[in-house]
Amino acid sequence: MFQKDFDMRVCDYLGLLWFGAASDDKGILQLVIKHCETSGPRHPVIDIRALILGILQQSEANLEKLA
Repeated sequence: MFQKDFDMRVCDYLGLLWFGAASDDKGILQLVIKHCETSGPRHPVIDIRALILGILQQSEANLEKLA
C-alpha cells in the first residue's frame, strides 16, 4: 500500500488507510502520515484531498497518544 509507484492510486486503498490511522503501532502510523503528506495534497480530486487530510489528522493524534 505504501509503495512509491502507487502514490496516486490512493483511491484504490483509501478505506485501508483508516485502519492504519487507528493503529497502535508507531511504525504504521508514521508510514500512514508520510504517505498522506506526500500523496494527499497533490491528488487531483479535491474531495479525496479532504479525506486524506482527515486520515492524516487522525494518524497524528493517535501517534501523539502513543508518545
